[in-house]
Parts: sequence; C-alpha cells; structure tokens
Amino acid sequence: MKSKQLTFARQYRGYTQTELAKAVDGLSQSNLSKFEKGLGSLSDSVLKRIMELLRFPIEFLDLDIDNTVVCKHYRKKASIRVSDRDRIDRFVALCAYCFDWMTDEVEIPEFKFKYMDLENGITPEEAALYVRKQFRLGLKPIENICNILESNGVTMFFWNCPYEEFDGVSLISDKGNHLVVVNKNMSNDRIRYSLAHELGHIIMHQSCDIFVPESRDKEDEANRFAAELLMPADGIKHSLDGLKLKDAKTLKQYWLTSMYSILLRAKKLGKIDERRFISQRTEMSRYGWLKKEPVEVFIDEPVIIRKSYELITKGLNYDNVQMAQTMKLPLDIIKDVFDFKQNVIYLKQRV
Repeated sequence: MKSKQLTFARQYRGYTQTELAKAVDGLSQSNLSKFEKGLGSLSDSVLKRIMELLRFPIEFLDLDIDNTVVCKHYRKKASIRVSDRDRIDRFVALCAYCFDWMTDEVEIPEFKFKYMDLENGITPEEAALYVRKQFRLGLKPIENICNILESNGVTMFFWNCPYEEFDGVSLISDKGNHLVVVNKNMSNDRIRYSLAHELGHIIMHQSCDIFVPESRDKEDEANRFAAELLMPADGIKHSLDGLKLKDAKTLKQYWLTSMYSILLRAKKLGKIDERRFISQRTEMSRYGWLKKEPVEVFIDEPVIIRKSYELITKGLNYDNVQMAQTMKLPLDIIKDVFDFKQNVIYLKQRV
C-alpha cells in the first residue's frame, strides 16, 4: 500500500522516478522503481526524506486512495503530456477523497439516475430522453443543470484547472459517490456540455453491473447523449431548417449551448448538408469564433461541496489545518480543493 501512495504523491508533485532519486539522499532510481512496483523496500529514514521533499505527511503512506478515473474528456488529448495527465488524475482522486471524507459527516442526496445498458438495444439518444422524462424536463432547454445533477446524486466540482486541454472527468469514488470534475476556465456553454457528456458516461458506462465492450466508442456515445439531452431532436429540429450563423447565435441564447454544437446538431438531424456545414464552420473560423464564441450563456452554481465544507467548518468547528491533519493530506491540497473563490465560475443571470 505504501508503494502505491508514494507513487501517488510523486506524480501529484510532478516528479519522475529519476528526478526524485536525484533529489533525495540515499535513494537510487532502481530502488525507487522496485519499491513502487512492490518488489523492494526502503528504509524509514529514506521514506521520511522522500515525503518531506514531496511535502506530504508521512501518514499519507498509510492511506489507500484509489478513486480511479476512467472516463476522461480532453479537447486535445494528443497534446497534453503524460505527466500532466497523471497530475490531473491525482488531483481528481484527491477531490474525491476529500468529498468522501466530508460525506462521513454530512448527508448528501442519493443517486436517482438510472443506469442504461446499451447492449440491450438502447441508444444514447434514448438514454438522454429517459433522463428528460424521469425528471419531467420536457423538450425545453435545461437551465439549472447543476441543480438537476446535484439534487439527484451527482456532485460537481468546478476546478480552476491550469491545463486548457482538460474538459472534465466523472468517477464513482472509493465510497461509491458520484463526482464530476470540470475545468471552470471553459466557457459556460462548454461547461454545460461537459456536464451532460459526463452524465452520459455515468449512466451508460460506469455501473459495475453493466458490461461495456472495449469495441464501443464511449466518447461518441457520451457526445450523442449530451447532444440529445441538451438539444432534444423533437424540440430543436424545426428551428434548424437552412440554419445560418445569425440563427445559431439566437439559438445559442435559447438552448444555452454553443453555436458550433448547434451547427453539428443541424447537420446530424439532416437540416443542413455537409457543404453548408463546412461553409458555416469556415465563417466561424474567420471571425475567430471556433476559439471564442460571442455571447456567454447562463449556468447555475454547484453547491454540495461548498455547503458541506461550510457545515464542517462552521458547524463542527474544523479549520483547514485540522482537516489536513485528519485526512493526512498536505495543507496546500486542502486549500486548493476548498478555494471556492478560485474554483467557482462567474455566473450570468439568464435574461
């Protein structure tokens, strides 16, 4: 167990085995590699020096944090370094660990979404429509998407993420809690789409009772789910005939989705042909809108983690130092996870 936790701390701080071995007296890369593989041992004094360098308490080695991140959503997966992906995974795992710790003290909403087995012939679009039917959303835009997810057992964390390639991840934590972590530095329409995308992963891909063959394209399924959830075909298709960019801008304000996703929807539903789609996309590129679209849309605020933190700090009189000691984590991680000024987006009221 200590070997796994040491690897965790090393990757979180961004060290390679070679870099760490060079920085710690009495540690060789070979011995470190064997230890992390569970094939060797390190003395208590060497372990102490390692953890001091990594700025983790020695007690961290006694934990068993897994919180495996399976469904990861990147905009430019090929361009992000392996070390950065490792750190993202580790930060997400720590968020889940902190959230799990809070749920021992605070009650959270139960999970009410229904898992969908696509091997039984259900399509991603049908899964999305079932969610709309289950929660009586009709065919209108979903305004309070955060509230819908959180009140039904999917907690969200908006991360002030330093990696622009990262969109979001979803996971079931070690204690069985559903958590979605998204990059709060994206536009609101992108955040909303990422939340819908990750909900698709949760419903279609994350049940331990449902087998998902490797041959299936899970990212495509989550994209199809998100498109139907946010822009149901029967609700939007009549607005897409001969779609023009000015129409996409107006529809964005109504559906709270990006202009580009509306263009894709029009193409998918056969309302514009490939030639018109390419023409509209080229025009968006000329205006610089493929990088930053005009008009920001509304998104509501996730509240479960913030309110849980307030109950623990104000109701149970914990401070960050006590939380760090109790959770056996560095204080800087506690501050990063619970820095709500950094990890919350600036919201715009819907007109």
